[in-house]
Order: sequence, then structure tokens, then C-alpha cells
Amino acid sequence: MNKSTSILSANSIELHYWFDDDSHSMDAVIRNSCEREFLAMIKTFSEELNIQIKVDVEAKEEGGIIEWYNFITSSDGVKLYSLGTFVLQIIQIFLTRKSKLDKEEQRLKIELLKIQIENARNEAKQKNIEISDITDKKLIELIDDNIKLKKQRSNFYQKLEKETKVETIEVTIAESKDNIICTEGVQRKDFSLYILESNELDPIDIEDAVIEIISPVLKKGKDKWTGIYNGEKIMFTMHSNEFKTLVQIGDVVFKNGASINCYMQIKKEIDNEGNIRIKSYDVIRVNSHFINDKPVETPEGKRNRQNKEAERMQMKIDFN
Repeated sequence: MNKSTSILSANSIELHYWFDDDSHSMDAVIRNSCEREFLAMIKTFSEELNIQIKVDVEAKEEGGIIEWYNFITSSDGVKLYSLGTFVLQIIQIFLTRKSKLDKEEQRLKIELLKIQIENARNEAKQKNIEISDITDKKLIELIDDNIKLKKQRSNFYQKLEKETKVETIEVTIAESKDNIICTEGVQRKDFSLYILESNELDPIDIEDAVIEIISPVLKKGKDKWTGIYNGEKIMFTMHSNEFKTLVQIGDVVFKNGASINCYMQIKKEIDNEGNIRIKSYDVIRVNSHFINDKPVETPEGKRNRQNKEAERMQMKIDFN
């Protein structure tokens, strides 16, 4: 059932698992896993928006399987139903949208959410309380770019995909079971669009990272070096064979407090809970090392600097 977008007060969301047969049961482990990921998303929205959210689950219904979740949102323990409607809508958008909306549809969705926030602010004002500041930019970042939410959504659809008889999942916002506001659905063929292909994130490249060396590796092998970067002790892999050779033959000697300036790549990944963790620190090139706090350029550092200078000169020539 679909209705035009509404700004009515709502406090319930329905997950409806449609099957390809007339049965009313599904694998208990998959069902519980999906519910766990759904509740994890709600918790993340709560934390990111700084809104207290309490969720009550009603008895499951047949018709495929229908699960009802009743939301109570609050600030300082005071119920705010208008804010609840906003939370339901942003969850529905996030859970069912296949890709970033076109600019006009995105604008309309955000405008609707802004109305709900304004309603909540008015409601809060009448009760002499303040609610968290939620901006357009914050909403867009939350829907489009929050990697923890994306991982939790990916887990949800990855688990749901394993239940072969589920052909559609519908997410409905309602005032009550008899008063549906809007419904959005996702068919099985589209489940994969929500599943992350990899847990690896784009690496962070730092051209001039400074690492204080605690323990270099003086022999050949794959052992990690130890150093201090940004005040934290790290283990890193030295990928510059040229610099490792300088250390091994004694041309570069590290004394207490010695540092290197290097091009470092930090690789990150997300765990199954959606938390970001550092996978590795990799030093690709050493630009210079320090003797008595004075930088000594390495051969590879010099080549890199000269190449950059040549590129800048060429750009000036092309521009003129």
C-alpha cells in the first residue's frame, strides 16, 4: 500500500517479509539476525542524531511475516512524537533507497525531514526543552556517507538474502496498523545492491608523515618496524627497499629520538559491527631522515621532489 508523502504524526514502523509461497515462517536464526541488524541501525541513528529512542516490539503477524516496532523518541526523558516521525522517515529512506536520489528528489526528501524537525522543535519548545541541532548537511552525510550504517544495512540484506523464500521486504511507516502513511519495498533481485563488496575502506595517503623511530628492523625479512606517529605507538611495514638497504649497510644510523619523513599509507577496514579499525601502516617512500633535528634527503626523496618540481613546471608551461 502506498500513499503520498505525509507529515502526519507517526510512531510505528513495520517490516513485512513477503514470501514466494503461502507459508508464515522463516529460518529463526536469519530472522533474529535481521532484527538484530535493524535494531543496531536504530541505535546508530540515535547516537548520531543525539536522540533518545525507545523501541517496543509487538507480536509478530502472519501474511508472510510482519513485525511491528513502536518508537518513542525523547529528549531528557520527555516524549516527542514529531521527532519520532522524523526518525522513522530517515530509517525508511536509508533502508530502502537503492542509490543516491537525484537532486530534485533528494531536495524534496530533505525538505520533508526539515518540516518534521521543525514540528519537533515546536513541540519541544512547548515543553521547555531543547533538542539536538540537526542540519541538512548532517542528514545527507548520515544517509549517504555513514560507513557504520552502511555496514549494518549490508549485514541486514546479506543475512536476508540467505532466506531463499523471501521475495520482498517492505518498510512501512504508520500511525497505527489501520492508518498507513507510506510504504517502500525492496525486491530480492535488488538485495545485492545494499551489500558491501568489501570491508576495506579507501586508504589514507600522507605525503609527509613524520615517524619517530623506536625500533628499526636491521635484518632482511618482513618484520614490522616500531615508531611513534601523532603521539601514538604504531607498528608499520617498511616497503622502501632502498631505505632498508641504507639502514642495513649502516649508511643510516638511528639514535634516540631519530625520525623519518615519509610517504605513508594507512589502510582501514570495517568490522562486522560497523566499527572502523586500522588494518596497517605502510611506509612506501622515505623522503628524509633526521640527524640532530636536521633533515637529510634520501635519494628516493630527492627523485620524488625533482619529479614534482618538473610536473609543476610543465603545468605552468601548459597553462601559459
